Amino acid sequence: MSNNMAVFSNAGLPSVTSLTTALRSLQAPASGGGSVILKMDKTGHWVFGADQTEVQDGSQWAVNPFSFVHGSIAWGDGVVLAEKMTSINNPKPELDAAPAGASRGWESQIGMSLKCLTGDDAGM
Repeated sequence: MSNNMAVFSNAGLPSVTSLTTALRSLQAPASGGGSVILKMDKTGHWVFGADQTEVQDGSQWAVNPFSFVHGSIAWGDGVVLAEKMTSINNPKPELDAAPAGASRGWESQIGMSLKCLTGDDAGM
Protein backbone atom coordinates (compact mmCIF):
# COMPACT_ATOMS: atom_id res chain seq x y z
CA MET A 1 0.00 0.00 0.00
CA SER A 2 1.53 3.30 -1.04
CA ASN A 3 1.32 6.46 1.00
CA ASN A 4 0.14 9.47 -1.01
CA MET A 5 0.35 11.76 2.02
CA ALA A 6 4.02 12.47 1.34
CA VAL A 7 3.28 13.42 -2.26
CA PHE A 8 0.41 15.68 -1.18
CA SER A 9 2.45 17.32 1.57
CA ASN A 10 5.15 18.24 -0.96
CA ALA A 11 2.66 19.94 -3.26
CA GLY A 12 3.46 23.39 -1.86
CA LEU A 13 -0.12 24.09 -0.78
CA PRO A 14 -0.72 26.67 1.97
CA SER A 15 -1.49 25.46 5.45
CA VAL A 16 -5.13 25.27 6.49
CA THR A 17 -4.49 28.03 9.06
CA SER A 18 -3.01 30.45 6.52
CA LEU A 19 -5.75 29.65 4.00
CA THR A 20 -8.44 30.24 6.63
CA THR A 21 -6.88 33.56 7.63
CA ALA A 22 -6.63 34.70 4.00
CA LEU A 23 -10.21 33.72 3.17
CA ARG A 24 -11.62 35.41 6.26
CA SER A 25 -9.80 38.63 5.33
CA LEU A 26 -11.59 38.61 1.96
CA GLN A 27 -15.06 38.51 3.47
CA ALA A 28 -16.81 41.79 2.79
CA PRO A 29 -19.07 43.22 5.46
CA ALA A 30 -22.77 42.71 4.87
CA SER A 31 -24.23 45.49 2.80
CA GLY A 32 -27.73 46.74 2.20
CA GLY A 33 -27.55 45.57 -1.41
CA GLY A 34 -29.17 42.40 -2.63
CA SER A 35 -27.49 39.46 -4.21
CA VAL A 36 -27.64 38.01 -7.67
CA ILE A 37 -28.68 34.38 -7.99
CA LEU A 38 -26.49 32.19 -10.18
CA LYS A 39 -28.21 29.04 -11.38
CA MET A 40 -28.06 26.39 -14.06
CA ASP A 41 -30.97 26.74 -16.45
CA LYS A 42 -32.89 23.85 -18.01
CA THR A 43 -30.49 23.79 -20.98
CA GLY A 44 -27.40 23.35 -18.77
CA HIS A 45 -26.09 26.93 -19.00
CA TRP A 46 -25.12 29.03 -15.98
CA VAL A 47 -27.23 32.22 -15.83
CA PHE A 48 -27.78 35.00 -13.30
CA GLY A 49 -30.02 37.96 -12.58
CA ALA A 50 -33.59 38.77 -13.49
CA ASP A 51 -32.70 38.83 -17.20
CA GLN A 52 -31.13 35.35 -16.99
CA THR A 53 -27.78 36.65 -18.30
CA GLU A 54 -25.54 33.80 -19.40
CA VAL A 55 -22.16 33.55 -17.67
CA GLN A 56 -19.38 34.59 -20.04
CA ASP A 57 -17.33 31.70 -21.41
CA GLY A 58 -13.92 31.58 -19.76
CA SER A 59 -14.81 33.85 -16.83
CA GLN A 60 -13.58 32.70 -13.45
CA TRP A 61 -15.66 32.79 -10.29
CA ALA A 62 -14.35 32.36 -6.72
CA VAL A 63 -16.41 30.55 -4.07
CA ASN A 64 -16.33 31.60 -0.43
CA PRO A 65 -16.05 28.20 1.31
CA PHE A 66 -17.40 29.69 4.55
CA SER A 67 -20.68 30.62 2.88
CA PHE A 68 -22.17 27.20 2.03
CA VAL A 69 -25.80 26.83 3.08
CA HIS A 70 -28.50 24.22 2.45
CA GLY A 71 -32.19 23.90 2.98
CA SER A 72 -35.40 24.24 1.04
CA ILE A 73 -37.23 26.78 -1.11
CA ALA A 74 -40.85 27.08 -2.23
CA TRP A 75 -41.52 28.81 -5.56
CA GLY A 76 -44.82 30.16 -6.81
CA ASP A 77 -45.24 31.68 -10.27
CA GLY A 78 -41.62 32.87 -10.53
CA VAL A 79 -41.37 34.31 -7.01
CA VAL A 80 -39.94 32.87 -3.80
CA LEU A 81 -42.81 32.19 -1.40
CA ALA A 82 -40.66 30.83 1.41
CA GLU A 83 -37.10 29.73 2.06
CA LYS A 84 -35.55 27.85 4.98
CA MET A 85 -31.76 27.78 4.85
CA THR A 86 -28.95 27.14 7.33
CA SER A 87 -25.19 26.68 7.37
CA ILE A 88 -24.00 23.46 5.75
CA ASN A 89 -22.62 22.52 9.20
CA ASN A 90 -26.17 22.22 10.58
CA PRO A 91 -28.91 19.73 9.73
CA LYS A 92 -31.42 20.99 7.16
CA PRO A 93 -34.24 22.98 8.76
CA GLU A 94 -37.43 21.09 9.50
CA LEU A 95 -40.27 21.81 7.11
CA ASP A 96 -43.90 22.42 7.75
CA ALA A 97 -46.53 22.43 5.01
CA ALA A 98 -45.46 24.29 1.88
CA PRO A 99 -47.03 27.74 1.46
CA ALA A 100 -50.22 28.06 -0.55
CA GLY A 101 -49.36 28.60 -4.20
CA ALA A 102 -46.11 26.61 -4.09
CA SER A 103 -46.72 24.60 -7.23
CA ARG A 104 -43.98 22.04 -6.52
CA GLY A 105 -43.97 22.24 -2.72
CA TRP A 106 -40.63 22.43 -0.97
CA GLU A 107 -37.54 21.85 -3.13
CA SER A 108 -33.99 21.19 -1.92
CA GLN A 109 -31.56 24.04 -2.41
CA ILE A 110 -27.90 24.74 -1.76
CA GLY A 111 -26.20 28.12 -1.89
CA MET A 112 -22.87 29.85 -1.56
CA SER A 113 -21.35 33.28 -2.10
CA LEU A 114 -19.46 33.79 -5.35
CA LYS A 115 -17.45 36.62 -6.87
CA CYS A 116 -16.58 36.96 -10.52
CA LEU A 117 -12.83 37.45 -10.90
CA THR A 118 -12.40 37.77 -14.65
CA GLY A 119 -14.45 38.73 -17.69
CA ASP A 120 -17.23 41.24 -18.28
CA ASP A 121 -18.80 40.57 -14.89
CA ALA A 122 -15.60 40.92 -12.81
CA GLY A 123 -16.38 42.30 -9.37
CA MET A 124 -19.97 41.06 -9.33
